[in-house]
Amino acid sequence: EISLGLVGSEMCIRDSIYSTNYHRTLETIKPFSDTGTELVIYNPSNIDYDKFIFNNKGKTILVVGHSNTIPTFTNNILNKNLYNNIEDNNNSNLYVVNICDEIDVQNSLYFVE
Repeated sequence: EISLGLVGSEMCIRDSIYSTNYHRTLETIKPFSDTGTELVIYNPSNIDYDKFIFNNKGKTILVVGHSNTIPTFTNNILNKNLYNNIEDNNNSNLYVVNICDEIDVQNSLYFVE
């Protein structure tokens, strides 16, 4: 299972936070990374998605990226082409993917105000 947990209105990231190594994304994760959760810097153009899924089974993680990388990242995790790139000024999309096994893959898109 790979999931992003939501507890009330707060995110419950138990295991890892993945972020690109850019100021904007590192600032986005700051409230979550201050809790001592492991921070993993990733390069969206150089990621093995099968390995990513394998390494994160059973974990609750947060992946932070950019308007032109997160939809593609999500599509690759889902192995489907569901999401298009979003406008650069849209900083409110939250993609939730829950992989319990290869058969039961759930995903949702939330707009966070």
